[in-house]
Amino acid sequence: MKNYIASAYRRLGAFFQPQLNKVINALDNNLDLETIDWAKIIVAYCLSTAIGMALIPIQLHSHHLPQTFCVLGLAILLAFTCIMVSKFIQHSNSPRIIVHLFHYFGVFFGVTAFFISVTIPFPPWFKCTASLIYVASGLVVLFCHHYYT
Repeated sequence: MKNYIASAYRRLGAFFQPQLNKVINALDNNLDLETIDWAKIIVAYCLSTAIGMALIPIQLHSHHLPQTFCVLGLAILLAFTCIMVSKFIQHSNSPRIIVHLFHYFGVFFGVTAFFISVTIPFPPWFKCTASLIYVASGLVVLFCHHYYT
């Protein structure tokens, strides 16, 4: 099991490495840093780091994955699927609202996966605090979207 988890983490790191290389090349070549999509880089780094943090106690103390990893896997699967569908249908004749909904649901599931993966190795008080932050952030987004758009 430890080899499988370590292999999965290495593959995840290899997947996000091109984004980090883009930043390093831009810094080395004195390119305009505004041309880099910082949001994608930050999300990629944070999600890979969070999943790596979640896997550390599993590698050290356990031979099976807790139920939380099933929920994490489902959130990542739904995030990827929704974003992929939104990208593939954006140039079709489908209504724009469908494209936007798939994109927003993908972002929602991605944020959910991040919060789940960050809280896996920590005690219950940290999980409760993270859940409050998650709910408060969602309420702020809904409030601003409702009243300011």
